[in-house]
Amino acid sequence: MVQSAMLAFGEFPQAEKACLREAARASAVQLHTTHSHNDAQQWLDENEPAAILLAEGGNDPTGLAQGTRAQARYRQLPIIALAKDPSDLIFADAYSWGADDVVAPDSAWGLTVRLRALLNDTNCPPTLPRRGVAVIAEASRSRRVAVARALFNAGYSVCFALTENDAVEFALREKVTLIVFSTEICSNAE
Repeated sequence: MVQSAMLAFGEFPQAEKACLREAARASAVQLHTTHSHNDAQQWLDENEPAAILLAEGGNDPTGLAQGTRAQARYRQLPIIALAKDPSDLIFADAYSWGADDVVAPDSAWGLTVRLRALLNDTNCPPTLPRRGVAVIAEASRSRRVAVARALFNAGYSVCFALTENDAVEFALREKVTLIVFSTEICSNAE
């Protein structure tokens, strides 16, 4: 049986590392831990991860999550934010930059339960209805990521327009069925 692999990104105190190792072992997941963006990106390029865990604070976990979510092959990859005191506000913030869930890093059992559920979900991915192409014209990267995830999960193929001209060009294509247009992009949006 091939073991799944998971990336844990960030600085982890010894107690949290022990919890992460225990949860990985109990979930039959091989754990790779790093705090370097370059190492994380190289590891992602060379492996097929089952999940990514992101430590709160330092090393810009939001940048890694957004960069990962921007790649089509990782649209469905589970990303779990680790926060000492998970709450609805922390979850809302984490979701906006690409995380799917928030779990306390010092709870090996809580993380194990979540990892097992994620791994069961990825063994039989849902079939999504194909609704056509959605164009997102949005200046904010975090809003683009959040809207793209929602639309992709609703069955749309998603492409991005970063300028008004790009948005208009995409809108004229035959297969486009939905356009999300931010007033920050449109110069005539007064």
